[in-house]
Amino acid sequence: LQTSIAILNNPVYNELAFYCQTDKKMSVAIEISDMSGKLVSKSEDMLYSGKSKYTIPLTALATGMYFITLKGNGINFNGKFVKAIH
Repeated sequence: LQTSIAILNNPVYNELAFYCQTDKKMSVAIEISDMSGKLVSKSEDMLYSGKSKYTIPLTALATGMYFITLKGNGINFNGKFVKAIH
C-alpha cells in the first residue's frame, strides 16, 4: 500500500485542507484532538485511489494548536495544525 498525506494550509482559518495520494480506495477515521489530548472531532471519510484533495470544516473550533489523525487499512497519519483567527 502506497499512501502519502500532506496538510495544505497551516495555519487554518475556516477549514483544514489536505491532499492524499493512495493506490487503493479505503475508509478512514479522522480524529482531531486539542493539545491536552481531548478529542474534539471524529468523522469517517472515504479516500479514493489516486491524488485527491479533502477539506474539513473547522469554524466551530477555538483558536489554538490541534492534532489530526487519519487511521485506516494501512494508514496511520499524525499531523498538527494551528487554528487561527482570520
